[in-house]
Amino acid sequence: RSGLVQGTGAFKVLRLLRGLRPLRALKHLKGLSLLFSALAQALYPLLITSVILFAFLSIPAIVGMQFLSGQVVYCTDPLVLEYSKCQGLDEHGATRRWLSRSYSFDWYGNAILTMYVIATLDTGWQTILYSTVDSTGLLTGPYA
Repeated sequence: RSGLVQGTGAFKVLRLLRGLRPLRALKHLKGLSLLFSALAQALYPLLITSVILFAFLSIPAIVGMQFLSGQVVYCTDPLVLEYSKCQGLDEHGATRRWLSRSYSFDWYGNAILTMYVIATLDTGWQTILYSTVDSTGLLTGPYA
């Protein structure tokens, strides 16, 4: 037998559309119908705005990747500034690790997110500022 007869395959996709049944109430509720109409009309301008924002954030993100890729790093032991010395245990017995900051320019997705945080002046943009200014190279951490 085919998958269509047994209720698998294409029919499962059609069953998912049952979740849209409450939208039939839009015909009877004018206020809700007006709300959904306004939302539908706003989708295209929001999409265009998002594309333009993405394009404008891409330029500094790519420049940031070119200059700072792999350089916004640090050792978990603040006394160690070089990658070659960031091994073993620190004075508290914790393993030293060479890490990249949460907001960095190591790959395009993270660079776009970093630029979005900077552009919106969201919480932590000063940390991004100081960590990028303090970056010194691929195998050295920020100097204190």
